[in-house]
Amino acid sequence: MRIGDYAFSDCSSLTSINLPDSVTSIGERAFSDCSSLTSINLPDGVTSIGNAAFWCCSRLKNIDLSDGLKEIGDYAFYNCNNLTNISLPDSVMSIGREALVRTPWLNALFEQNEGLAIVNHVVIDAIADLSGNITISAGVTRIGDEAFYECYNLTSISLPDSVTSIGKRSFFLVKS
Repeated sequence: MRIGDYAFSDCSSLTSINLPDSVTSIGERAFSDCSSLTSINLPDGVTSIGNAAFWCCSRLKNIDLSDGLKEIGDYAFYNCNNLTNISLPDSVMSIGREALVRTPWLNALFEQNEGLAIVNHVVIDAIADLSGNITISAGVTRIGDEAFYECYNLTSISLPDSVTSIGKRSFFLVKS
């Protein structure tokens, strides 16, 4: 079962979601602008979260993502400005552009890793104003899709031997 695009968008009184186990995907903007939403129960069968699915859910604080989740769309949790705790499973292979921007969770990762967001040995994002030479720490295995998107001021990047894959558009629009 799929939760369709815009299915619950702008339901400003919706406070929680308990989805049945039959749900496998969440459509584009399915719960966007649900300003009272504080909790989500995602079943283990969810494999994809669409673009802007939880855009601007300003009261959302925690989310446990299912172990089978493979894809998080662009802007999926954009501007969820109270989202401090996300369990991101190893099964996630693709995190869309700015999927977690303007969340305290992402900001904390940037602070811990000198401007890089590293989760499960994957660089998932970088702050746009990184400049100069960057050395990715040993143990990182992947550079995620669009991880260094619009990092215009990087002049060099050193990758460790542990990196086995570099995602699509990882260094798109990087100018020196």
